[in-house]
Amino acid sequence: MVKRLNLNLPRLLIGIALIVACILAGRAYLKTRVINASNNFGFRLFRQVYSNKPSENTLLSPVGASTGLYMIYNGATGNTKKAMAATLGIDGLSPWMVNIGSSALLRSLKRPSLQFGGPHSFTRIWNSLLIIGRNPVSQHFVNLSKRCYRASVHVTKLGYGSDISRASRNAKDGNAKAANKANPLALCLMIDGMEYEGDWWMQFDKTLTRKADFHLANNTTKKVRVMQQTEGQWYLKANKFQALKLPFGDQRTSMYIFLPDPNYGLAEFLKTVNSQNWHDWMDGFAQKSVNIGLPRFDVNFGRDVTDELESLVGVAFNREKAEFRNIGTEGNAYISQAIVDAKITVDETGSVWSMEKAGEDSVSEHSVDSGSAPSMIMDRPFFFAIRDEKSGAILLMGTVVDPKE
Repeated sequence: MVKRLNLNLPRLLIGIALIVACILAGRAYLKTRVINASNNFGFRLFRQVYSNKPSENTLLSPVGASTGLYMIYNGATGNTKKAMAATLGIDGLSPWMVNIGSSALLRSLKRPSLQFGGPHSFTRIWNSLLIIGRNPVSQHFVNLSKRCYRASVHVTKLGYGSDISRASRNAKDGNAKAANKANPLALCLMIDGMEYEGDWWMQFDKTLTRKADFHLANNTTKKVRVMQQTEGQWYLKANKFQALKLPFGDQRTSMYIFLPDPNYGLAEFLKTVNSQNWHDWMDGFAQKSVNIGLPRFDVNFGRDVTDELESLVGVAFNREKAEFRNIGTEGNAYISQAIVDAKITVDETGSVWSMEKAGEDSVSEHSVDSGSAPSMIMDRPFFFAIRDEKSGAILLMGTVVDPKE
């Protein structure tokens, strides 16, 4: 009997290995499906938000926005579930598949990239869900939100703006400021946000930072601090725009900057930003020495995007038609409000939270040197995105129409 067990042991180990390999392959596939859906939904949502206020800087986290909706998708039923799946690009996937893919993505993005004495990068994405009502909430829904989406979930029977703010602070999710904007009659408040911090792989020399003109959308100009660099970078020259890839940290993440031609404009360029074009652009970058002129900028974006999301997701925001019976609340539960909170600071060292500024003695008024190499001088509104190179997930995307520090 012992001999028989020993003879079957190799087969048993091979069987276990095959099962594990299938599980990992399945998880990787679901993660890729979720990432592609997240990027595509992010492009569509960004265009909606930008088009409503094109004169303002815009900043969104596609991963944060989509995973927040995936989380609420667990509570959807009936036509609401079908509509959300189609809009989010996850039709054909069951909720547990979406949860597995989202969990794998968020877990992979959570890990910081550190190099002792060298460049680093760090990403943190958070989702918060505040459920307000006197009806019981499904513990299964709450557990899924916490486990798969690392969400801060708080349930309260209070229903006024000040109470929402207090409940948000009690949940220690850091979103009390955004909660103050909540509708006093809200039943459900979803807040997504993101922090990103990273050093440039090749930092800008602060002594080369100069003041130069930036052409605003209203045909006026302003003086801004422009960082300069002439090094071998990943560069793309297309028909109506230029693009640049600036790696962070250990090159796990990079900032992609797209500068439309002067006679083309940012609004027209954004109409072309979609999944297929994005994929083609990513394959088109080549290393080349480029004269770079990039303004320092700070984007602090906090806005109610309920209208923009409703135009995409539709029925989930409809008080009369929404079906969220798996959340556990009785009556007409629906998504009543969505608030985005995102911010980024870019300077000579990279993308950081601190508002550290270069000393005045290192900044002087000067024209940006173009030299003999191709030049990409961001002296007019541009689009940028931060991409996780390993997974292809777009962490942030934004526009800079007015560089502010």
